[in-house]
Amino acid sequence: MGDTGVATPYVPVTMSEIVMGEANVYINKGLPNEKHLGNLSGGLVVDVERVMRLLAVDGFYGPQLAGDGIPMVRYDSLNPKLTLNQLYLRYDNKIMVPMLNWADDAWATDSGGTYTEESTIALMDSSVKCVVSDSDGEGVHNIFDTDLDLEEFANEESSVAGDFIGFGLYITTAELAKLQAAGVISLRFHLDEKGTETNYFKYDVVGADLTADQWTVFKIAKSSFTSVGSPYWSDLKGVSFVVSGTNGTVTFYADALMMIQDQDDSAVVPVEGGGFKFTQYETYKKYYMDLELTDESYIRNITVCGEKMGAGDLPFHVVLENCLSDDNLSLALQEKSEVVQAAVFKGHYSRLTPTKVPLYMKSYKEVV
Repeated sequence: MGDTGVATPYVPVTMSEIVMGEANVYINKGLPNEKHLGNLSGGLVVDVERVMRLLAVDGFYGPQLAGDGIPMVRYDSLNPKLTLNQLYLRYDNKIMVPMLNWADDAWATDSGGTYTEESTIALMDSSVKCVVSDSDGEGVHNIFDTDLDLEEFANEESSVAGDFIGFGLYITTAELAKLQAAGVISLRFHLDEKGTETNYFKYDVVGADLTADQWTVFKIAKSSFTSVGSPYWSDLKGVSFVVSGTNGTVTFYADALMMIQDQDDSAVVPVEGGGFKFTQYETYKKYYMDLELTDESYIRNITVCGEKMGAGDLPFHVVLENCLSDDNLSLALQEKSEVVQAAVFKGHYSRLTPTKVPLYMKSYKEVV
């Protein structure tokens, strides 16, 4: 008589398989407008909807077969989403960001430098590649179709000196060596027409501020920009990256140029992305739903950062890109906290990278 079953011995869970404490949730992690959204106490669910079908050839019965006789299949859809359970909100997370588009035809080459759009080295969808062949050259500039007003956000709230200008710079080790001595990459916002810039704001980045072979992200208060002449933040005519004091031709990349609102007040609106907006009045904020979804409604990424128990604690990251909170929202206002019972974010494919699945996970291993 044969065995009726096999007993499997109990295998204890190792330390590195135990998730510790509450995970932190970030919006736009790694970008200048990164924001700590809150903490999870109910965990998260990663769900990837996969729809596959067999490949068939017209005029034949059955599926198409590979060389080894295995039926060939393909994805019809691959749609990831994150469900954040019991999300405890930390800060007001609605950030108004006027973006400047590197693909805009107004971006151009200037004397001493050349400009091209770059998609392989980018913080977002694409960056600007700036090659400066002069020791004091303007590698790229933009003359706005209409004057840019950086004294007001998209929801008509006034911008103050404590608000921020964000941007990212990437430079290789060899190119950074040309900046280390006295070289400067200067971001400038001009109040004058092109060729007559005598009134502008500038912020100088020196070689010591940059880390080679990776993106260095800057979030600089508007009050930290140096005034040349008599500039002001409305009616701006253009923006440029000016390089000076270099040792030969220098190549660098710039991306994620934006204005960021300084805010750390509490929020009752659960998540950015999905049509929520607000207007600041003298004594209160009015939150409301907007029926129109635009490119600005999308969140660049939602990142969940947690730790597993082990030597030094082992981090893990779950990153969902190009997302909207386009499911139902359930908000609970309870004692001593503001809680979203379940926030669901869905990743969307970018037209520039249509075959890149907008979800990835990083699980760090213990180093012995």
